[in-house]
This record gives sequence, structure tokens and C-alpha cells, in this order.
Amino acid sequence: GLPYLSDPTNERVDTARGLLRAQVLDVLEQRWPGAARRASAAADRLHMSDVALERLLSEEFDAPQALEWNRSDLSTRNLELLGACLRSVILHRAPELADALPAALLEQVARSIRDGERRPRVFELSGGWHVEVDARMVRVRPPLDRAVT
Repeated sequence: GLPYLSDPTNERVDTARGLLRAQVLDVLEQRWPGAARRASAAADRLHMSDVALERLLSEEFDAPQALEWNRSDLSTRNLELLGACLRSVILHRAPELADALPAALLEQVARSIRDGERRPRVFELSGGWHVEVDARMVRVRPPLDRAVT
């Protein structure tokens, strides 16, 4: 029983959403009928997966709040989960780095957490962030000029 409302910004091609609606979705629908519906459903599933992952990271790693962990507590975790934890911690404090944290680099850090090597190592990430892995601890460090919140 709610009245239908039309958002005029949907018609503006100078916005990303308007451009997609006006030009891209029509082409996709012509080539693959139902593409918009399937893309919307995929976005919904991705959102649900993201919420579930964030909940798991919070429960298992106290992420994104924590910045350091006992390495022995992480050493048996799978690589993807460790990478997701590191990504979550950094993006919670520096969301502008969303496109600047390559999965391959996070996997390299995760491998170092699990490899049992005792020498200290430092992995430089984007935006001045780095991860320190030593015999006992794993620490995510922000750039020197950035306050940790």
C-alpha cells in the first residue's frame, strides 16, 4: 500500500548509477536477458557473505579492532581467512585502500604467519601500512603519521 516513488537521479547519466541504468543495463539485458536480475541477486549474496565474514572475523580474531595477535593462535588458520582478517583490520581504519591491498600480498603475509620461521619480517602494504611477523607476534602497523583508532 505504499505509493510508488521515482528517484530522478536514476535518469542522470552523470552519476554512475544513472549511467548504468541508462546505457549499460540495456545492453546487458539485450545480450543476456535477465542479466540485471541475476546481477542484483549476486550482489545480495555477496553482501550476505560479507556480513557473515565480518562476523566470523570479529568472533575469531577480534577484527577489525585488534592490531596484534599471538602468532601461535593464527598459525593453523587457513590463508584466506588470515588474509581477510588483515584486510578487515586495515580497511576499518583506512577505507581508501580498498583497491590497494592485493590478495597475493595478503596471502604472502598469511603464509609467513604459518611457515614457522622465527626471524622477524616486515611486509610493506599500501598507504604506509605494514605487518610485522616475528617468532611470537603478528602486528599490523599504521603509517607513522596516522593515529590508530
